[in-house]
Amino acid sequence: MGAAVVLGNEPGSFAWGVLAQRHPALIQQVRDAFPYDRRQHKALDALLDEITNGVIEPLAPEELRALDTLASRPG
Repeated sequence: MGAAVVLGNEPGSFAWGVLAQRHPALIQQVRDAFPYDRRQHKALDALLDEITNGVIEPLAPEELRALDTLASRPG
């Protein structure tokens, strides 16, 4: 038997709280804390919109490569 599917569309559930409240707050904290350029702010805005208003889209291949590069850095 496989793992249960976790949905974020039930108000009051843990998953809903993370997607509807916690992630938007974290995105705002990141925007406020770092001097990102307009392109990066636009990407954060798009992520926020996906989280709060729609479907979270998979990352593009170049975005996945960038994450792999960051993850491979020491420290």
